[in-house]
Amino acid sequence: MAIRFKSLSEARKHLGNVSFKENGSLGKTDSPTKPSTKRTPTKKSDPTDSLSPPHRLLWSAVVQKYGAGEVALEFENSVPGRRFRLDIAFPYQRLAIEVDGWQYHGKFKKGFLADREKQNLLVQNQWRVLRFTAGQIFNDIDRVMSTINAALMTKA
Repeated sequence: MAIRFKSLSEARKHLGNVSFKENGSLGKTDSPTKPSTKRTPTKKSDPTDSLSPPHRLLWSAVVQKYGAGEVALEFENSVPGRRFRLDIAFPYQRLAIEVDGWQYHGKFKKGFLADREKQNLLVQNQWRVLRFTAGQIFNDIDRVMSTINAALMTKA
């Protein structure tokens, strides 16, 4: 059975002190197998670390253009009684921006249906929703930003 990880850091987190050979196989590391007893200062984690690359790129572009004050990352409580997050939100303008990757938004029927329910609930609660694919974000970020700007200039 093969085990797949999204990143090398995720693999290390689950597998411990291992190294990866050029062919992808596991090897032993020179570091000890016991965890270090030295205390290392903890650094604040960056909230964008867990974002997908297109989500990170779009967030960066939005913050650069509009500043961090009016926009929220992974916004919660947009619909009372529901526990979902908006990828990027302009709460005061009630504009939701969703980054739709194939893996989470189209690969499985359950995720596809949940996205439709989420969007319908947002609209019922006076939110406007813009959806962008990874391809749109990577290939034409200027057009994506132009669409967001037009939505912000239009009153609901």
